[in-house]
Amino acid sequence: MQRQCCHCIRTVASYAQALAASSTVVSPARKFLQLLCTQSYATISFTDPSVQDRRKNRSFVPQDPDFLFVDPTAALQKYVEAPLFNVNEKPFTPTKLDMLAAQEVFRSTTEGDIKMIDSMIDPDEAPLYDLPEIAFLGQSNVGKSSLIRALFINTPRLKVPISKTPGYTKTLRFYQVKDHFTLVDMPGYGFGQPEYFRTCVEGFLRKRKNLVKTFMMFDALSDTNLEHLRILEKLRISYCVVLNKIDLANDTARLKKLAMVRQVRDQYASPSCFPQPFFVSSLTGEGLAYIQAFIAHITGALALESDR
Repeated sequence: MQRQCCHCIRTVASYAQALAASSTVVSPARKFLQLLCTQSYATISFTDPSVQDRRKNRSFVPQDPDFLFVDPTAALQKYVEAPLFNVNEKPFTPTKLDMLAAQEVFRSTTEGDIKMIDSMIDPDEAPLYDLPEIAFLGQSNVGKSSLIRALFINTPRLKVPISKTPGYTKTLRFYQVKDHFTLVDMPGYGFGQPEYFRTCVEGFLRKRKNLVKTFMMFDALSDTNLEHLRILEKLRISYCVVLNKIDLANDTARLKKLAMVRQVRDQYASPSCFPQPFFVSSLTGEGLAYIQAFIAHITGALALESDR
């Protein structure tokens, strides 16, 4: 079903170029077709029918293409008088041009330039290289692999395995992104976690010298278990919090999660925790370009306009 959906959107996108220019197509249909003809359509991903049914009251088509090129936390400022972040707490402010450039980092241009290079249980068998490394960690069924697939939506040849079954990812999966960096999808914890989870994941975190940042993922609506944040703090691993499925969360729920991240930072007085959370949805594309820009920047693949 997933492959059929991806094939359909590519077919619709090419067909839309002709229809969008036609005078017989009227708004809002014209606006939707024009969106499909832009680069921004490629950040929209598709999920299985059960997830579509669960979210049937929420449209995946943004009314404004710029919706895909903003920090979703910025919309929350209007609800509070005090600044959500101090100047030194929110250092990452990419422009739309930065985010468009970051999309190109995640876009395959030649066969094999973005690929899965290895998969294993024992971190001692993990590949060694000189590239920066980032890793994604999260509870089973938080949508970790779905998010990774959405990040690589412009690389259809890359097959990122996903499943509705919690705990489907059982190994460390390494994806090399050109000569820029490597992304590691780690096994999920909680329901269905493998018995070797702790030795596998903690062993990886302790031993990887090129690990730049770990992205700790939570569900935007579910209760947050901070046990594994404490492990990252104990190991002094540089990490940031990613809140997935925000298309299901209203602004009140988003504010609560933002407060949670600040509480963690204050509780540990932590230099390890990046003070800014990342709100994302692999369904609507919200926040994807933003986190792509962050990943590309911290791995040295993207120089921000403000740094040039």
